[in-house]
Amino acid sequence: MHKVLVLGGSGLVGKAIINEMNNSKDYQIYATYFKNPMQLYQNRSFKLNIENLDNLNSILNTLKPQSVVVIWQFIST
Repeated sequence: MHKVLVLGGSGLVGKAIINEMNNSKDYQIYATYFKNPMQLYQNRSFKLNIENLDNLNSILNTLKPQSVVVIWQFIST
């Protein structure tokens, strides 16, 4: 099984990619969100502020995904 981490999984494109990969039993999918918590199988979603590199490194080191899909949006304040 191929372990995939989707950074930005709660957005429109991220949800579409996750839904497509869920149609295949070849993927074990994990995802991050910033504001909108997600419901993934076995709590495989993680809150992530992309400006916090320590948190990102922790997620990557814990999961050790084979693939990372980056679909996040920077919002200037």
